[in-house]
Amino acid sequence: AIAAVSSYLAERSMVTQGAPPASYKSLSKDRRGLLRFSVSGNRYAGMGALLMQYPSPYLAGAGDPLRLARAEGSVVPAEQAVGTVAARIQADLDRLAVATDPARSRRDPRWYWAAVGLLDAANHPGLMDWLEDPSENGLSGVTRQASHREDASGFEKVVERFVTFVKSPAPLGAPPDDLAEVLARVALGAPGVCALRALGRQVPGAGPTDPDVLRAAAAIGEGFRTLFNLPETMGLLGAFERHRAAGDDEEDDHYWRRCVDHGLEGNLQAVLDEQAHVLRESLGLSGDDRSVDEVVHGIAGDLSDALSVRTANVFAEELRRAEGPDSAGWIHRDHDALAFRTRFGLRLGELREDDKRTHRIDTVRKAFNSPFRPFLLASTSVGQEGLDFHTWCHVIYHWNLPGNPVDMEQREGRVHRYKGLAVRRNIARAFRTGVLRGDWDGVGDPWSWMFDRARDERDAELDDLVPFWLFTDVPDGAPTAVERRVPIVPLSREAQRYQALKRSLVLYRLAFGQPRQDDLVNWLQQQLGDEAAGLVEGWRIDLRAP
Repeated sequence: AIAAVSSYLAERSMVTQGAPPASYKSLSKDRRGLLRFSVSGNRYAGMGALLMQYPSPYLAGAGDPLRLARAEGSVVPAEQAVGTVAARIQADLDRLAVATDPARSRRDPRWYWAAVGLLDAANHPGLMDWLEDPSENGLSGVTRQASHREDASGFEKVVERFVTFVKSPAPLGAPPDDLAEVLARVALGAPGVCALRALGRQVPGAGPTDPDVLRAAAAIGEGFRTLFNLPETMGLLGAFERHRAAGDDEEDDHYWRRCVDHGLEGNLQAVLDEQAHVLRESLGLSGDDRSVDEVVHGIAGDLSDALSVRTANVFAEELRRAEGPDSAGWIHRDHDALAFRTRFGLRLGELREDDKRTHRIDTVRKAFNSPFRPFLLASTSVGQEGLDFHTWCHVIYHWNLPGNPVDMEQREGRVHRYKGLAVRRNIARAFRTGVLRGDWDGVGDPWSWMFDRARDERDAELDDLVPFWLFTDVPDGAPTAVERRVPIVPLSREAQRYQALKRSLVLYRLAFGQPRQDDLVNWLQQQLGDEAAGLVEGWRIDLRAP
């Protein structure tokens, strides 16, 4: 119920923004994804969508927001970054020798994708080997292994056109007035370009045209295309108020530009940098003996899976009053069950999709442990032991109170773990200034540098619980902490139990590791009463590693 109603409310809020009414049951059919690849005659749909997921080495180098911030010594506002990158791109465009067709008086929208290909070819000639690779390791093979494959053939044709033009440029019409600005936004916010930079920070020894890194970044870009093709995402970005600008041989609805701007405004680069750092460690890929291929494809595979998780359904049976003088009251009608799509909130368990496929619990955990939807996880006691949900969560709701302090500690331990979200937020507040002002040399992963710096600057008597599990030394304001929220009805029995349970937690931590913990906690409560918390402070057993 929690997952169904929260997802329904979120979806309704997104889909109905400035859009005509839509049917809940047929939403995906009524509002198909706009980032599609298709070819009809000489009309190519999807050249703009290609820029969304294409990992351009030139744009990755020209528009790194972290590099811009380090040059300024502070965070750079988005529009200022766009202006700086646009000026750099315009200077490079001016050096390109591109034939133009004087017969074309209209602005030619092909410039948006053609300019990216030409800039890549001029600055990274080794890229052509990867672009021309027809196998699944090349750009054209990205959609063959993706879960969203219905337009794979169209994608391959779009890539073929892109590569053909880069190898033998055809005359173009007049370039659009906003060409440099649009390319700057792509450099700063397009998923494929951001993914290329994020993966490059994890394998700094790999070159900008390493085929493994390029393939992995393109796979992440394909995952984002799936996300941006969802009806609720399109509604959120105002796609149903779109306008079309027709070129001579193609049509562009400009939705891809809104997706790029969304990535820019939400600082997608910072999100992917942080998630790549987290995944490399959680997937066991942090050793120096790991190959480039192993690292980048491990990270890309996990990210792509999380982005491409399909909708699972929760069924609600409708209750109706039975009619007739002999009716016994309310009855339920199975054939009127309503299917709720649960995308923003999920229940922890096996999920059934529309096509009857089943997601295992591990798939749900992987999706929740990403910075993308679902944002809420509803679980019974099944989820309170042995599973980690701390990567992007630091708030836990106790829908009801557990029966003992052991279960309380287990529940909250799911979000209070190694390099959890609360810890990373505090680390960033304390050390991001060093990253931006040049203390970090700019090579590799800035998150690794910040954690190393925090460890080097801690007090000598502390161990590695600080900063990897606990870190509260922030320069301004209160540190972020794991939050416990208990929605208790006033004057209920649980209101009294909650206070007793908090006192029991103190004693449980004292008795941790001892045999028959419950008996020991109960005895201490009887002996010490309400003064337990103050009396046992000096009795704690220190189980930290030396």
